[in-house]
Amino acid sequence: MRRWGYFGCWFLTVTAKLVVDRSFLDNFDGEIAKTQGELVKTEYRRHTTCQGVEEKVETFRFYSIAEDGVEDEHQFELATVVDVNYNTEKIHNFHERWIWAYIYIRPYLNCFEQDDEFVISALRDDHLRPPSTEKYNFSSPDNTVNVFGQFGQPVYLDTVIFKGQVKNGFFIEAGADDFETDSNTLLFEMEHQWTGLLVEPNPTIYPKGFTKHRKAWGSSSCLATEPRPHVVPFSQKTVSGGMAGIVKERNDETYDMQCFPLYSLLMAIGNRTVNYFSLDIEGAEFAVLQTIPWDKVDIEVMTIETNHAGEIFPGTKQEIRDYLADKGYVYARTVEIDDVFIRKDLYEGKYKPDPEKEVEFEALMGESCDLKNDMVQLEEYIQYISVDKNFKIEL
Repeated sequence: MRRWGYFGCWFLTVTAKLVVDRSFLDNFDGEIAKTQGELVKTEYRRHTTCQGVEEKVETFRFYSIAEDGVEDEHQFELATVVDVNYNTEKIHNFHERWIWAYIYIRPYLNCFEQDDEFVISALRDDHLRPPSTEKYNFSSPDNTVNVFGQFGQPVYLDTVIFKGQVKNGFFIEAGADDFETDSNTLLFEMEHQWTGLLVEPNPTIYPKGFTKHRKAWGSSSCLATEPRPHVVPFSQKTVSGGMAGIVKERNDETYDMQCFPLYSLLMAIGNRTVNYFSLDIEGAEFAVLQTIPWDKVDIEVMTIETNHAGEIFPGTKQEIRDYLADKGYVYARTVEIDDVFIRKDLYEGKYKPDPEKEVEFEALMGESCDLKNDMVQLEEYIQYISVDKNFKIEL
């Protein structure tokens, strides 16, 4: 027993030690040592299996006592993962200074496979925004917003493949930019009441996307090229003529970003049937496709940008086509720079391309068709416009 005097008053403290019966050692619980033992030292070390992660190692002292009353000293080492979430950069849009974002990285997530609940739960909590319930906030009135897509991809799918019949569907658009400009999914959301997942990692543009109030989930994560989260360099220009995206090598122009597998994101929102998957991520398409466990997902139709295939990551346009054929998809056609793939059972069934509509689409998109001067033809072709006049194409 020790005594301390303080301003004329006496306080008593008892220095206790943890003593357990020797027969209890085989079932000794580390939490007991932590809460009742004597902390001897604390140190930090690299995690033995998880790269880039540290462990906090605390050593506690306790004693065991035998039937004869003899005490032995023991030490118990308790290792705890240092699970931190830190920001590495604050990135501003050079032209619109109000657009900025922090880049957050949580290294411990990299140690788990894409179907691990720890990763999926983290995505739900920190990396996904639910569909907005607010009024749309586009750059132009709702009835004039451009739903044509970059090269008419949604028009082709809606008229030739879906035939205007797929209502309340679900899409994924990876490379969603500001959630409005050249969007391949707005047509389905606004005309056919679809929802979905919009993925855009570029910190100089995705904050603007969230202001559009799309009726779909949103994520600012990049898509992983491995079947688990990982950190990659991100560049504002991947190749000449390209846009922002992940690259293989770091340089003075890149900054680190943590990517998550598409399957993890899909699991976090319920692993729904994906009626349409638009993949446009500036050269990493094949690597991302290879992370998908195809036997565990239900993806019906895809458009995949292939003009940068093989320029940054391995995988030519033909290798993408061969790979997806092996996974059960039929290459239907190319719309400008996007290849269209349809799951074989659907290609031979309800999503079999309508030949008459395909011919009309060819004419519409042909070199001899001046869309800017022939809006009447365009409106007659896209049936939903002629029905209620609520949507308009801007070219």
